[in-house]
Amino acid sequence: MKDKNLFNLGKILKPFSYKGEVSVYSTIDLKKYSFGSILLRINSSLVPFKIKSLKNQKTNIYRISFDSIDSENKAEKLRNVEIYCKKNQLFEEDFNASETKQLIGYNLIDINKKHIGEIINIINNYQQDLIEVMYIEKKLLIPYVDELIIQIDHDKKVIEMELPDGILDL
Repeated sequence: MKDKNLFNLGKILKPFSYKGEVSVYSTIDLKKYSFGSILLRINSSLVPFKIKSLKNQKTNIYRISFDSIDSENKAEKLRNVEIYCKKNQLFEEDFNASETKQLIGYNLIDINKKHIGEIINIINNYQQDLIEVMYIEKKLLIPYVDELIIQIDHDKKVIEMELPDGILDL
């Protein structure tokens, strides 16, 4: 797996307990995502580890226990190891409304790969979020809901959506 498909979540700081738990530093809120497993870079190889539990210790510090690590000695071997997830685990599956502002500047395409326009604003509405797009010299408001999103490519800054019938004619 190439690194461009991975997101660096942080690194293991040290063992936390004699049961094999480790303290992990991460700049993102790991509790917000439901990782079944993560990848650890051990001797230049990426090794999957199944997460048994994940708890917030303090700001940016988490306590994680893995299924296969059950002692302090085993946990010690993971000291300073970097942890990763696949980008789609983080962004496509778990992308939520509180993070929509980062979509400003992305290009919107429809299901036929037709370029609709650049996203110029996100309107957070209590019923649903709306993305504002410049389309043929007019502003369009399009519902930003999971049912319409086909995929988000953060590398290319493109969102593909199945647009509601007639929305481009408004």
